[in-house]
This record gives sequence, structure tokens and C-alpha cells, in this order.
Amino acid sequence: MIASLAWLKIDFMQRALLGSVSVSIVSGLIGLFVVLRRIIFISFSLTEVSSAAVALAFLLGWNPSITAVAITLGATFALAVASHRSTRFPPEALVAITYMAASSAAILIIAKNPQGEVELMNVLFGNILTVSARQLWETLAVAVPSVVVVLGFMRSFVFTAFDAEMASALGIRSGAWQAFFYLILGSVIVSGIRISGALLTFAYLVIPAYCGLRLSRSVRGVVAWSLVIGPVATFVGLWASFSLDLPTGPTITALLVLVALGAITAGRMGRLSRR
Repeated sequence: MIASLAWLKIDFMQRALLGSVSVSIVSGLIGLFVVLRRIIFISFSLTEVSSAAVALAFLLGWNPSITAVAITLGATFALAVASHRSTRFPPEALVAITYMAASSAAILIIAKNPQGEVELMNVLFGNILTVSARQLWETLAVAVPSVVVVLGFMRSFVFTAFDAEMASALGIRSGAWQAFFYLILGSVIVSGIRISGALLTFAYLVIPAYCGLRLSRSVRGVVAWSLVIGPVATFVGLWASFSLDLPTGPTITALLVLVALGAITAGRMGRLSRR
């Protein structure tokens, strides 16, 4: 057992663990409202937008973090406004177009990069093991304030997620809180892409929250599950990838999928036992 945890003494594994756990915690918390608002595909599209932005920054020699933040936040607010105001066309069509545009742009941009294939793999699947100290601090600078703000104003976020009109009637400025939420969402996606890649960031946003909703009926219970599942899967995934020489991001994602299947099974067994 002690020998199997020897990887925790390696510097780059420590940074990988701290960075990916930070992303999993904040993504799991934000993901709760992504699932409740039913904007899963918007978050999926935004991960591709952020990937394309990072690829563009590498191609042009710009700062990846600043470029990704600017482009992703712009796309976030554009999709948010369009989704709420569009009455003639289904919002899902715009989200799908955004996803296809961002995906094709990322591939075309990376194809013009001399190191295109390597960058494409890093952007799509992440390269957690190459997390630098600077990237780690940048991630913590986004994750810690986001977690503190969401937990501190949980009531307002929950009300606006469930029923924006009722929240407004109770004196909660739902429009401002929704804009604030999308700002946090865009920032979390950008930091997650830089650490974990598009695939794992999307998994962090959706699966822990989904499992929490399957396993608990209270808001506190759902939040607790959302905050636990991601870090545990990350720790086990890093151990498995190191021990079995597997790609880290897909390994953690596969574990999260297994947890989701387990949550579905547990939820169904619980309903059957109550009957």
C-alpha cells in the first residue's frame, strides 16, 4: 500500500493532484447549477470555444489565459442572452452551431501549428502531468473565490436556477445573479481547460452534480456529493494512470462514468426498495 502511494512524493504528481482536485471541486459545485438550469450543452460548447481560444493563442503567440478568458466569456454571455431572448429559433440550434464552429476552428487552427497534433491532444484530453506552478496558482485564483462566492450566496444561486421569476418576486435580482453565474462558469471552464483539457472539464461539470441529484434529495446532500465525487475519482484516477501507465485525463473520465453508472443503479435500487 505504501509503495503504491509513492507517486505522491513526485513534484509534478503533487501539482497534478492539487490542480485537478481544485478544478474538480469548483466544477462540481458550478456543475450543480449547470444541470439544474439544463444548460449542459451550453457548457459543452463553451469547452470547445475555450479549446479553440487556447489553440489560437498558441498559434499567434498570445497569452493563452487572457485570450481564452476574453473569448470564452464573450461566447458565454452571447449564448446566455441568445438562449433567453430567442423565441423564433430553438436555442439548441445556436448552441449546436457554436459547438461545431468552435470544434472545426480548433482543429483548423491547430493544423497550422507546427506542433499541431501535440497541442490538439493536450487541449482535448488535457495533460495534467505537465501542470506548472504558475498554472496551479492561476487555477487556485479562480477556484477558491468561486467556491467561496457560490457557497456564501447559495440561496440566491439556487432560487435563480430553479425559478427565476419566483426569485424576482422574493426580491432577488435574478438577472444579475444569472449574469454572475455565467461569469463564474466561463472562468471555471477556462481554468479547467488549461489544467484538465476539454473532455475531463466537461466530465467534472456534469457527472458529480448528476450523481448528487441521483443520490440525494436535499440541496446540502447534492452539494456534498458534488464536492466529494470529483476529488475521489481524481485521486484514484491519478493513482491508476501512474500505476498502469495510462493517459491521465481519460482514466479519470472513465472512472467518473463508472461512478455515474453506479449512482444510476443505486438510485433505481433505492426506489425499488421503497416500493
